[in-house]
Amino acid sequence: AKELSNLKISGAIEHSAESIKQQDLKKLANEILEYLSERIKSIGDQYKDWFEIAPKLGELGYLCFEVQDQNIQSKYFEILKTINNRFQIFINNRYDSLFSMSGLRHPITIDKVQDYIAANTKNSKIAFIVIDGMNYWQWTNLKHKLENLGLSIEDKPTLSWLPSITAWARQSIFAGKKPDLSIDNR
Repeated sequence: AKELSNLKISGAIEHSAESIKQQDLKKLANEILEYLSERIKSIGDQYKDWFEIAPKLGELGYLCFEVQDQNIQSKYFEILKTINNRFQIFINNRYDSLFSMSGLRHPITIDKVQDYIAANTKNSKIAFIVIDGMNYWQWTNLKHKLENLGLSIEDKPTLSWLPSITAWARQSIFAGKKPDLSIDNR
């Protein structure tokens, strides 16, 4: 009877811990939603604004699917639509000018990734991993898993070549320049 009682208590504690975790995740998701709702009102056409918002949006997407709460998911998709519409305006107004910027302190565009790595990893061993077709919330999930394994992650949002076609993006990353759209990339 004592073992059964301990098992019930243990199960209740695990259930309670899971419930507390879900409450904490929902609270964090709502805090990020509130932040993004306010932040989108003042966002400009500066890449730094978008590099600030992208990780938070990725974290929100990750939390959204972790908590499985219809209300949070609905608000997430609503804010995502608003942010995507505003991001399109940024792309229309500023995208072309970003390719002339240096990548030494931050690889703003993917053609500057090699410059950034060279300038910031002298005498260091690094792994440069390119994952195609991953949404930011999926990256956030993977990043959490890698950090839980004790890996140090440096997360730098970077804008891709548009249209974001794998062959062109890959060419730009590894060549360190705008892709040559006339080349067959097969």
